[in-house]
Amino acid sequence: MLVNPSRRALYISLAYVVLALAWIFGSDAAVVFLFPPEWSVVLQLAKGVVFVLVTAMLLFWLLSRIERYSSESQQLRKSQLHAQQMRDTYAALSAANHAMMKEGDKYNLFTQICQIVVHYCGVRMAWIGLVEPDGHWVVPVAWDGDELGKWYLKQIKVSSDPELPEGRGPVGRSLATQQTVLFQDFLEDPDAAPWHYAARQAGFAAVAAFPLSHSGQVIGSLAVYASDEGYFSAEVIALIEDLAADVGFAVEAMERETERRRQNERIEYLAQHDLITGLLNRSTMTVKIDEAIGARRGDGKSAALLFINLDRFRFINDAFGYHTGDILLHKAAQRLRSLLGPGMELSRHGADEFLVLINEVSGREEGAALATQIIDSFSLPLRYMDLEHTVSPSIGVAIYPQDATDSAALINNAEIAMQAAKRGGRSRFCNFTVEMQSVVQHRLALEANLRGALERGEIELWYQPQLDIKDMRLVGVEALMRWCHPERGWVSPGEFIPIAEESGLIVELGDWAIAEACAQAAQWHSEGLLAGPVAVNVSAAQLIRGGMAEKVDNILARSNISAPMLQLEMTESMFLHESGSLSETLESFNRRGLRLAVDDFGTGYSNLGYLKRLPLAKLKIDKSFVLSLPDDVEDAVITRTIVSMAVGLNLRVIAEGVETREQLAYLQQIGCHEGQGFLFGRPQPADELTARMRSAQGWLVDE
Repeated sequence: MLVNPSRRALYISLAYVVLALAWIFGSDAAVVFLFPPEWSVVLQLAKGVVFVLVTAMLLFWLLSRIERYSSESQQLRKSQLHAQQMRDTYAALSAANHAMMKEGDKYNLFTQICQIVVHYCGVRMAWIGLVEPDGHWVVPVAWDGDELGKWYLKQIKVSSDPELPEGRGPVGRSLATQQTVLFQDFLEDPDAAPWHYAARQAGFAAVAAFPLSHSGQVIGSLAVYASDEGYFSAEVIALIEDLAADVGFAVEAMERETERRRQNERIEYLAQHDLITGLLNRSTMTVKIDEAIGARRGDGKSAALLFINLDRFRFINDAFGYHTGDILLHKAAQRLRSLLGPGMELSRHGADEFLVLINEVSGREEGAALATQIIDSFSLPLRYMDLEHTVSPSIGVAIYPQDATDSAALINNAEIAMQAAKRGGRSRFCNFTVEMQSVVQHRLALEANLRGALERGEIELWYQPQLDIKDMRLVGVEALMRWCHPERGWVSPGEFIPIAEESGLIVELGDWAIAEACAQAAQWHSEGLLAGPVAVNVSAAQLIRGGMAEKVDNILARSNISAPMLQLEMTESMFLHESGSLSETLESFNRRGLRLAVDDFGTGYSNLGYLKRLPLAKLKIDKSFVLSLPDDVEDAVITRTIVSMAVGLNLRVIAEGVETREQLAYLQQIGCHEGQGFLFGRPQPADELTARMRSAQGWLVDE
């Protein structure tokens, strides 16, 4: 049972009074009763001494007990205070650890740490600031406290630059020194002058700042504010330092985890997407097609697959490099993506190939409509580095389940349809038909046979005369490639030349053609049968590959003919993506004295600026404009315009496909320089043309 301390003191005092009075009266009575009067003085003195000694002993005993109790009480209070501080410390650390484990966002963690500091450390406000990435100002990102603290935070500016007054306070110093900084008398410290007014209004008297760091670098500071001077004890400082250190480790762990997740997401993304275009890759699209087929198999509906090839895109890579090609490929992908609607998927299938999956269609009309949209969208060129690149798509369309019942067959048949579109003139689309498969098999077999045709001696050069139509004089011949297959017989150049271009065999065949033509030209020149050049068609692949000029030098040297005796013919489409490397190659040819001509003029490139930029010597009017002369008014106007333009540019003009005297007469009338066609002679082997050169027969076949 507990007794009130004041009542205990009263009881002790009353007991003392009672005992003292009993001693006084009892001892006096005993002296009078027991001893004679003459002893009374001595006995009274002895009695007093005894009383003093006894009461002194009692007082000593009482004071020692009080002192002991006081000491034990103080020790108990200290123990209780320490225990409370330990509980607060553990509670604060526990709350902080819980927040660190639960939170994945560092800014939410910062806010919770500020709340923990305010709650467990008994302070008015705590805030966390981070240094600007490219500056020196400290930006508050989290805080907790009362309304005055919130107001204070809006008033102040803090810097990490010690040269500025705003950088010499506790936060700035903690960032600079990476140590805890205390301003126990904040309102009297001269280094805190920039914040004195706001601190007085808010009632802050002591401030401490604790650096936040990870990986050896300071990322910010935790600032803590109290109302009492000297508030921050060693225990409070130790607690907040522990919290600050834990926050640094937690932020580091969060950033590692964030980077790990980012890398995993990147790996997963790259596993499913094309790196250059950002589209789905081949394997992911195959999964999408399988899923669409599974869904359509369940509901009995159809799906459409478009196989898109960008015509002549390989030439862009060869002419401008793969960096430019990749950028244009990305632009093409973005253009395709812009045309997609709901239920559609787009992927990059190969180098210049794309697939579009329409998950649900009612027939072929939806696929045809999208293919038309795609073709129309590419009527506008792709722009990069102030250059315009015209790219045309060839598209094949296959439908599930009409054309195929699995993803592999659907992709294959859509590709077959695309190849048919390409053979049909490019920049068009075709729906798959069963008959197309036999065409593909035929082309594959033809390509396989073409690969060894040159070594087997199956490739020949035939020659067609070119005449000056003013005086009907032989001024040159064109070398034309022919293939005599041992089983198929003569294969049309229109059939095997595109195969050679697509397969890359055109480089080997083209180089052989130049060497063979130069050797034949040397023979004719040595006999005096030909004074003009021999013309040979060259492909873009030959020119772009590099080293073409040196290769021609070697051929001319072996053939022992001069450079003007060789004329290289290029189609207009070769200038569609005119590049610096192509211009340099043509300039190199021109410096050597080679003649350069544009074949099939008027059917390809619409920008005529290349005529004045490139060192050309001759234009060859395409036979499609000559065929209906002179009756077709439009062809007549086009032909006359081409001749007039060429003459104005100081270029010679040759018309191909001249077959009638009426055509010849019209060409002579408008000032065309040269002609080539069946009227003057069909392409023929070298020995047959040599015999005709030696004869006195005129060059008109009907003479």
